[in-house]
Amino acid sequence: MLALSIKKNEINFISVFKQTNQLNIEDYGRLKCNEFNSDQIVKVKSRKKIKNTQKPSKKVMLFVGTDEVILNQFNYPKEVDLREFLNWYNYSIFGNNNLRDYSSYHYEMNEDKFLSLYIKKEKQFEYYNILSSQSLELKSISLGILSADYLARSIFEADSKAGYMVWSVGRESDEILI
Repeated sequence: MLALSIKKNEINFISVFKQTNQLNIEDYGRLKCNEFNSDQIVKVKSRKKIKNTQKPSKKVMLFVGTDEVILNQFNYPKEVDLREFLNWYNYSIFGNNNLRDYSSYHYEMNEDKFLSLYIKKEKQFEYYNILSSQSLELKSISLGILSADYLARSIFEADSKAGYMVWSVGRESDEILI
């Protein structure tokens, strides 16, 4: 699987495969660029370790920054049907026309709090087309801030209700426990 993280002037990537419940990293790196397009995907795919892999994969996880989406949190009143409330809520943010331009996702954080995420459909379609043009399959689009959770659930088959820990060690901060 190839994971791509898109930031303003760079693309970070990591190529991994799972073998006997262990994640193996084939290659990783960073490309400086002004925009995300097919040329950057060609550069990533042509890297020696990725091109000559023994475990080729066409699957891609794409992580975008929060500047690519609209994030919002709301409290849900139990006295109202959830679908009715979401319709009203979406209308209050976008009005009649603009919601058609966005894909909306609502995640329950606890009993009455939701996290809403909106991404332009045009942008989703652009990402899909860029990857498809390189014979890759877009499996998910996620936020960089949520990527560790997605990776834990999809690669390591971690069940969020059973609990798991993500531990990050990096240059800027010694440790981050989630």
